[in-house]
Amino acid sequence: MKTHWPDDIIDRELAARNLIHNEDLAGSECTAESQALLSYLVASNSSTNRSPGNQQRKSHSTLRVGHGTRRIPTSLLARFSFACLVLAVVAATVVISLGSHGATPPRRSPATAAVVLKRMSLVADEQPTVAPPVPGQYVYTQEIDLGAATWPTHPGNNVMGPDTYTVLQPITRQTWIGPDGSGRIAESAQGPQTFLSPADKAKWLAAGSPAHPESLVNQTFGPLGLPYFNLSALPTDTADLAALFSEGRVGSQGLITNTSGKYFPPSVNEEIGYIGSLLDPSDETYASPALRAALYQVAAGLPGIQLLGTVTDSIGRSGTGISYSNQGRQTVLIFDPTTSALLEQEYVAASVTPDQDAPIGTVLESQTYVMSGVVGSTTATIPSTSSSAASGS
Repeated sequence: MKTHWPDDIIDRELAARNLIHNEDLAGSECTAESQALLSYLVASNSSTNRSPGNQQRKSHSTLRVGHGTRRIPTSLLARFSFACLVLAVVAATVVISLGSHGATPPRRSPATAAVVLKRMSLVADEQPTVAPPVPGQYVYTQEIDLGAATWPTHPGNNVMGPDTYTVLQPITRQTWIGPDGSGRIAESAQGPQTFLSPADKAKWLAAGSPAHPESLVNQTFGPLGLPYFNLSALPTDTADLAALFSEGRVGSQGLITNTSGKYFPPSVNEEIGYIGSLLDPSDETYASPALRAALYQVAAGLPGIQLLGTVTDSIGRSGTGISYSNQGRQTVLIFDPTTSALLEQEYVAASVTPDQDAPIGTVLESQTYVMSGVVGSTTATIPSTSSSAASGS
Protein backbone atom coordinates (compact mmCIF):
# COMPACT_ATOMS: atom_id res chain seq x y z
CA MET A 1 0.00 0.00 0.00
CA LYS A 2 1.39 3.39 -0.97
CA THR A 3 1.56 6.51 1.14
CA HIS A 4 1.86 10.18 0.37
CA TRP A 5 4.59 10.52 3.01
CA PRO A 6 8.04 11.23 1.45
CA ASP A 7 10.74 8.82 2.61
CA ASP A 8 13.01 11.68 3.72
CA ILE A 9 10.44 12.86 6.29
CA ILE A 10 10.31 9.39 7.79
CA ASP A 11 14.10 9.11 7.80
CA ARG A 12 14.53 12.52 9.45
CA GLU A 13 12.00 11.67 12.14
CA LEU A 14 13.68 8.36 12.91
CA ALA A 15 17.10 10.01 13.02
CA ALA A 16 15.87 12.71 15.38
CA ARG A 17 14.41 10.16 17.78
CA ASN A 18 17.29 7.70 17.59
CA LEU A 19 19.89 8.30 20.30
CA ILE A 20 22.22 5.60 19.04
CA HIS A 21 24.49 6.07 16.04
CA ASN A 22 25.77 3.35 13.74
CA GLU A 23 29.34 3.63 14.97
CA ASP A 24 28.18 2.97 18.54
CA LEU A 25 26.95 -0.52 17.66
CA ALA A 26 30.24 -2.05 16.45
CA GLY A 27 28.80 -5.51 15.74
CA SER A 28 26.37 -5.61 18.65
CA GLU A 29 23.53 -6.59 16.29
CA CYS A 30 25.14 -9.99 15.83
CA THR A 31 25.53 -10.91 19.50
CA ALA A 32 23.58 -13.75 21.05
CA GLU A 33 21.98 -11.36 23.53
CA SER A 34 20.64 -9.05 20.83
CA GLN A 35 19.29 -11.92 18.73
CA ALA A 36 17.56 -13.42 21.77
CA LEU A 37 16.00 -10.09 22.67
CA LEU A 38 14.85 -9.50 19.10
CA SER A 39 13.27 -12.97 18.95
CA TYR A 40 11.47 -12.32 22.21
CA LEU A 41 10.11 -8.97 21.05
CA VAL A 42 8.95 -10.34 17.70
CA ALA A 43 7.29 -13.31 19.37
CA SER A 44 5.61 -11.07 21.92
CA ASN A 45 4.34 -8.76 19.20
CA SER A 46 2.95 -11.67 17.14
CA SER A 47 1.23 -13.11 20.19
CA THR A 48 -0.40 -9.78 20.96
CA ASN A 49 -1.63 -9.32 17.39
CA ARG A 50 -3.32 -12.75 17.47
CA SER A 51 -5.32 -11.95 20.58
CA PRO A 52 -9.11 -11.63 20.08
CA GLY A 53 -9.06 -7.99 21.12
CA ASN A 54 -6.72 -7.18 18.28
CA GLN A 55 -8.43 -9.13 15.48
CA GLN A 56 -10.43 -6.13 14.27
CA ARG A 57 -7.75 -3.54 14.91
CA LYS A 58 -6.68 -1.64 11.78
CA SER A 59 -3.14 -2.26 10.58
CA HIS A 60 -1.87 1.32 10.98
CA SER A 61 0.72 3.03 13.11
CA THR A 62 0.92 6.70 13.91
CA LEU A 63 3.92 8.97 13.57
CA ARG A 64 3.92 12.48 15.00
CA VAL A 65 5.79 15.15 13.06
CA GLY A 66 5.76 18.80 14.10
CA HIS A 67 2.27 19.64 15.34
CA GLY A 68 0.34 17.02 13.39
CA THR A 69 -0.18 13.29 13.49
CA ARG A 70 -0.25 11.11 10.36
CA ARG A 71 -1.10 7.46 9.96
CA ILE A 72 1.34 5.20 8.18
CA PRO A 73 0.48 1.70 6.94
CA THR A 74 2.21 -1.10 8.76
CA SER A 75 3.49 -2.38 5.43
CA LEU A 76 5.54 0.78 5.00
CA LEU A 77 7.01 0.53 8.48
CA ALA A 78 8.16 -3.00 7.72
CA ARG A 79 10.96 -1.72 5.49
CA PHE A 80 12.87 -0.37 8.46
CA SER A 81 11.37 -2.18 11.46
CA PHE A 82 14.31 -4.55 11.95
CA ALA A 83 16.88 -1.76 11.77
CA CYS A 84 14.91 0.31 14.27
CA LEU A 85 14.69 -2.61 16.69
CA VAL A 86 18.44 -3.09 16.56
CA LEU A 87 19.22 0.63 16.89
CA ALA A 88 16.63 1.49 19.52
CA VAL A 89 16.70 -1.69 21.60
CA VAL A 90 19.85 -3.75 21.18
CA ALA A 91 22.32 -0.92 21.87
CA ALA A 92 20.12 1.46 23.87
CA THR A 93 21.55 2.91 27.05
CA VAL A 94 18.33 2.45 29.00
CA VAL A 95 17.63 -0.85 30.73
CA ILE A 96 14.64 -2.71 29.28
CA SER A 97 12.71 -4.99 31.62
CA LEU A 98 11.76 -8.37 30.16
CA GLY A 99 9.18 -9.24 32.80
CA SER A 100 8.70 -12.88 33.76
CA HIS A 101 10.99 -14.22 31.05
CA GLY A 102 13.97 -13.25 33.23
CA ALA A 103 16.34 -12.61 30.30
CA THR A 104 19.34 -10.36 30.88
CA PRO A 105 18.99 -7.08 28.95
CA PRO A 106 21.74 -6.28 26.47
CA ARG A 107 24.51 -3.94 27.48
CA ARG A 108 25.87 -1.22 25.29
CA SER A 109 29.63 -1.20 24.89
CA PRO A 110 31.28 1.86 26.46
CA ALA A 111 31.83 4.81 24.14
CA THR A 112 35.38 5.14 22.85
CA ALA A 113 37.52 8.14 22.01
CA ALA A 114 37.26 7.22 18.31
CA VAL A 115 33.45 7.26 18.39
CA VAL A 116 33.34 10.59 20.23
CA LEU A 117 35.88 12.18 17.88
CA LYS A 118 33.88 11.04 14.86
CA ARG A 119 30.78 12.62 16.36
CA MET A 120 32.81 15.80 16.97
CA SER A 121 33.78 15.73 13.30
CA LEU A 122 30.11 15.85 12.30
CA VAL A 123 29.49 18.76 14.68
CA ALA A 124 32.51 20.64 13.32
CA ASP A 125 31.36 20.19 9.74
CA GLU A 126 27.99 21.79 10.57
CA GLN A 127 29.50 24.98 12.01
CA PRO A 128 29.30 28.24 10.03
CA THR A 129 32.40 29.41 8.21
CA VAL A 130 34.13 32.31 9.97
CA ALA A 131 35.41 34.93 7.54
CA PRO A 132 39.10 35.82 8.08
CA PRO A 133 40.03 39.42 8.85
CA VAL A 134 40.65 41.90 6.05
CA PRO A 135 43.36 44.59 6.16
CA GLY A 136 42.62 46.89 9.08
CA GLN A 137 41.01 44.11 11.12
CA TYR A 138 42.51 41.80 13.71
CA VAL A 139 41.79 38.44 15.24
CA TYR A 140 41.30 39.03 18.95
CA THR A 141 41.91 36.08 21.25
CA GLN A 142 41.89 35.78 25.02
CA GLU A 143 43.33 32.76 26.75
CA ILE A 144 44.65 31.78 30.16
CA ASP A 145 48.07 30.14 30.10
CA LEU A 146 49.66 28.17 32.91
CA GLY A 147 53.42 27.95 32.57
CA ALA A 148 56.36 26.82 34.70
CA ALA A 149 59.47 28.78 35.68
CA THR A 150 62.50 27.26 37.39
CA TRP A 151 64.48 29.29 39.93
CA PRO A 152 67.75 28.59 41.81
CA THR A 153 67.68 28.27 45.58
CA HIS A 154 70.68 30.64 45.78
CA PRO A 155 71.87 33.34 43.35
CA GLY A 156 74.46 32.00 40.96
CA ASN A 157 73.26 28.39 41.13
CA ASN A 158 72.74 26.51 37.90
CA VAL A 159 69.00 26.77 37.22
CA MET A 160 69.08 23.25 35.73
CA GLY A 161 70.72 21.66 38.76
CA PRO A 162 69.18 19.97 41.82
CA ASP A 163 69.16 23.14 43.92
CA THR A 164 66.21 24.63 42.08
CA TYR A 165 62.46 24.81 42.46
CA THR A 166 59.65 25.24 39.95
CA VAL A 167 56.88 27.82 40.18
CA LEU A 168 53.61 27.72 38.22
CA GLN A 169 52.14 31.06 37.19
CA PRO A 170 48.82 31.52 35.34
CA ILE A 171 48.58 34.58 33.10
CA THR A 172 45.87 36.08 30.93
CA ARG A 173 47.11 36.55 27.38
CA GLN A 174 45.33 38.72 24.82
CA THR A 175 46.44 38.88 21.20
CA TRP A 176 45.42 40.97 18.21
CA ILE A 177 46.82 39.65 14.91
CA GLY A 178 46.14 41.07 11.45
CA PRO A 179 46.48 39.24 8.14
CA ASP A 180 49.83 40.98 7.53
CA GLY A 181 51.25 39.76 10.86
CA SER A 182 50.93 43.08 12.63
CA GLY A 183 49.16 43.42 15.97
CA ARG A 184 49.59 43.43 19.72
CA ILE A 185 50.13 41.12 22.70
CA ALA A 186 49.05 42.06 26.23
CA GLU A 187 49.61 39.83 29.27
CA SER A 188 48.59 40.14 32.93
CA ALA A 189 48.94 37.90 35.98
CA GLN A 190 45.95 35.65 36.61
CA GLY A 191 45.96 34.48 40.21
CA PRO A 192 48.80 33.62 42.59
CA GLN A 193 51.84 31.52 41.86
CA THR A 194 51.79 27.88 42.97
CA PHE A 195 54.46 25.19 43.14
CA LEU A 196 55.01 22.10 41.06
CA SER A 197 55.34 19.88 44.15
CA PRO A 198 55.57 20.12 47.96
CA ALA A 199 59.35 19.73 47.62
CA ASP A 200 59.48 22.82 45.39
CA LYS A 201 57.59 24.84 47.96
CA ALA A 202 59.92 23.64 50.74
CA LYS A 203 62.96 24.76 48.73
CA TRP A 204 61.34 28.16 48.14
CA LEU A 205 60.68 28.58 51.85
CA ALA A 206 64.25 27.56 52.68
CA ALA A 207 65.49 30.16 50.19
CA GLY A 208 63.66 32.88 52.15
CA SER A 209 60.41 32.99 50.12
CA PRO A 210 61.76 35.30 47.40
CA ALA A 211 59.38 37.14 45.09
CA HIS A 212 59.34 36.20 41.41
CA PRO A 213 57.76 38.97 39.36
CA GLU A 214 56.45 37.60 36.09
CA SER A 215 57.96 39.01 32.91
CA LEU A 216 54.76 40.12 31.19
CA VAL A 217 54.43 41.41 27.62
CA ASN A 218 52.52 44.48 26.46
CA GLN A 219 53.83 45.23 23.00
CA THR A 220 52.70 46.33 19.55
CA PHE A 221 54.14 44.64 16.44
CA GLY A 222 54.50 45.75 12.85
CA PRO A 223 53.88 43.64 9.73
CA LEU A 224 55.35 40.12 9.92
CA GLY A 225 55.93 40.65 13.64
CA LEU A 226 53.42 37.97 14.65
CA PRO A 227 52.55 34.58 13.11
CA TYR A 228 49.49 34.35 10.93
CA PHE A 229 49.00 30.82 9.63
CA ASN A 230 47.27 29.91 6.39
CA LEU A 231 45.87 26.38 6.31
CA SER A 232 44.26 26.58 2.89
CA ALA A 233 46.88 24.19 1.48
CA LEU A 234 45.78 21.36 3.78
CA PRO A 235 43.29 18.88 2.25
CA THR A 236 39.88 18.39 3.81
CA ASP A 237 39.69 14.75 2.70
CA THR A 238 40.41 12.62 5.76
CA ALA A 239 42.51 10.01 3.96
CA ASP A 240 44.66 12.63 2.21
CA LEU A 241 45.16 14.59 5.43
CA ALA A 242 46.05 11.46 7.41
CA ALA A 243 48.59 10.52 4.75
CA LEU A 244 50.30 13.91 5.02
CA PHE A 245 50.44 13.56 8.81
CA SER A 246 51.96 10.06 8.58
CA GLU A 247 54.57 11.32 6.12
CA GLY A 248 55.61 14.10 8.50
CA ARG A 249 54.42 16.87 6.18
CA VAL A 250 52.00 18.53 8.64
CA GLY A 251 53.08 20.40 11.76
CA SER A 252 51.59 22.73 14.33
CA GLN A 253 51.52 25.59 11.79
CA GLY A 254 50.12 23.68 8.84
CA LEU A 255 51.77 22.21 5.76
CA ILE A 256 55.54 21.73 6.06
CA THR A 257 57.67 22.51 3.02
CA ASN A 258 61.17 21.09 3.24
CA THR A 259 63.51 22.03 0.41
CA SER A 260 65.60 18.92 1.07
CA GLY A 261 62.59 16.69 0.50
CA LYS A 262 63.20 14.85 3.78
CA TYR A 263 60.35 14.54 6.24
CA PHE A 264 60.14 12.81 9.61
CA PRO A 265 56.95 10.92 10.55
CA PRO A 266 55.65 12.14 13.94
CA SER A 267 54.97 10.02 16.99
CA VAL A 268 51.36 9.70 18.14
CA ASN A 269 52.15 12.15 20.94
CA GLU A 270 53.49 14.69 18.44
CA GLU A 271 50.58 14.20 16.06
CA ILE A 272 47.88 14.73 18.69
CA GLY A 273 49.80 17.86 19.74
CA TYR A 274 49.82 19.12 16.14
CA ILE A 275 46.09 18.49 15.81
CA GLY A 276 45.47 20.41 19.03
CA SER A 277 47.55 23.32 17.72
CA LEU A 278 45.69 23.39 14.40
CA LEU A 279 42.37 23.48 16.29
CA ASP A 280 43.72 26.12 18.69
CA PRO A 281 41.76 29.37 18.14
CA SER A 282 44.64 31.48 19.44
CA ASP A 283 47.05 30.34 16.72
CA GLU A 284 45.05 32.23 14.05
CA THR A 285 44.97 29.12 11.89
CA TYR A 286 41.49 29.73 10.49
CA ALA A 287 40.74 26.07 9.98
CA SER A 288 37.54 25.82 7.95
CA PRO A 289 34.67 23.67 9.24
CA ALA A 290 35.57 21.01 6.67
CA LEU A 291 39.23 20.98 7.75
CA ARG A 292 38.29 20.88 11.42
CA ALA A 293 36.03 17.92 10.67
CA ALA A 294 38.90 16.14 8.90
CA LEU A 295 41.26 16.86 11.82
CA TYR A 296 38.84 15.19 14.22
CA GLN A 297 38.57 12.19 11.88
CA VAL A 298 42.38 11.89 11.76
CA ALA A 299 42.53 12.07 15.56
CA ALA A 300 39.90 9.31 15.75
CA GLY A 301 42.26 7.00 13.87
CA LEU A 302 45.24 7.46 16.19
CA PRO A 303 46.08 4.48 18.43
CA GLY A 304 46.15 4.83 22.20
CA ILE A 305 43.78 7.80 22.49
CA GLN A 306 41.66 7.49 25.64
CA LEU A 307 38.22 8.94 26.36
CA LEU A 308 37.96 10.88 29.63
CA GLY A 309 34.25 11.60 29.30
CA THR A 310 32.77 14.81 30.66
CA VAL A 311 35.41 16.96 32.35
CA THR A 312 35.77 20.58 33.46
CA ASP A 313 38.37 23.06 32.24
CA SER A 314 40.26 25.54 34.42
CA ILE A 315 37.51 28.17 34.29
CA GLY A 316 34.66 25.78 35.05
CA ARG A 317 33.30 25.00 31.58
CA SER A 318 32.10 21.47 30.96
CA GLY A 319 33.41 19.61 27.92
CA THR A 320 34.42 16.23 26.51
CA GLY A 321 37.99 15.17 27.21
CA ILE A 322 40.39 12.85 25.41
CA SER A 323 43.96 12.06 26.37
CA TYR A 324 47.19 10.39 25.32
CA SER A 325 49.97 9.41 27.72
CA ASN A 326 53.65 9.25 26.81
CA GLN A 327 56.85 9.27 28.89
CA GLY A 328 55.19 10.31 32.11
CA ARG A 329 53.09 13.10 30.60
CA GLN A 330 49.43 13.02 29.65
CA THR A 331 48.21 15.29 26.86
CA VAL A 332 44.58 16.28 27.44
CA LEU A 333 42.27 18.02 24.96
CA ILE A 334 38.86 19.28 26.09
CA PHE A 335 36.20 20.09 23.49
CA ASP A 336 32.81 21.74 23.56
CA PRO A 337 30.52 18.90 22.36
CA THR A 338 27.93 21.34 21.00
CA THR A 339 30.31 23.35 18.78
CA SER A 340 33.44 21.13 18.52
CA ALA A 341 35.57 24.08 19.71
CA LEU A 342 38.76 23.34 21.60
CA LEU A 343 38.28 24.69 25.12
CA GLU A 344 41.56 23.68 26.73
CA GLN A 345 44.80 21.88 26.04
CA GLU A 346 46.81 20.71 29.03
CA TYR A 347 49.75 18.52 29.99
CA VAL A 348 49.42 16.50 33.17
CA ALA A 349 51.90 14.47 35.22
CA ALA A 350 51.03 10.81 34.54
CA SER A 351 53.87 9.33 36.61
CA VAL A 352 56.69 10.39 38.90
CA THR A 353 60.08 10.36 37.17
CA PRO A 354 63.58 11.42 38.28
CA ASP A 355 63.29 14.71 36.38
CA GLN A 356 59.63 15.27 37.28
CA ASP A 357 58.67 14.80 40.91
CA ALA A 358 55.24 16.44 40.66
CA PRO A 359 52.40 14.34 42.10
CA ILE A 360 50.43 12.36 39.53
CA GLY A 361 47.56 14.47 38.22
CA THR A 362 49.40 17.80 38.54
CA VAL A 363 48.77 20.13 35.60
CA LEU A 364 52.23 20.99 34.30
CA GLU A 365 51.15 23.36 31.54
CA SER A 366 47.85 24.44 30.02
CA GLN A 367 46.17 26.82 27.59
CA THR A 368 42.51 27.68 28.20
CA TYR A 369 40.80 29.43 25.29
CA VAL A 370 38.30 31.97 26.58
CA MET A 371 37.09 33.87 23.51
CA SER A 372 38.05 34.73 19.94
CA GLY A 373 36.74 36.85 17.10
CA VAL A 374 37.49 39.61 14.59
CA VAL A 375 37.75 43.22 15.81
CA GLY A 376 38.59 46.57 14.22
CA SER A 377 41.58 47.70 16.30
CA THR A 378 44.33 46.47 18.63
CA THR A 379 42.43 47.75 21.67
CA ALA A 380 38.96 46.40 20.89
CA THR A 381 37.75 43.27 22.67
CA ILE A 382 34.72 40.98 22.48
CA PRO A 383 32.02 40.83 25.15
CA SER A 384 32.15 37.42 26.81
CA THR A 385 28.40 37.01 26.29
CA SER A 386 28.63 37.27 22.51
CA SER A 387 31.68 35.22 21.65
CA SER A 388 33.85 32.56 23.16
CA ALA A 389 36.37 29.92 22.29
CA ALA A 390 33.43 28.06 20.81
CA SER A 391 33.57 30.45 17.86
CA GLY A 392 36.29 28.26 16.40
CA SER A 393 38.08 31.18 14.79
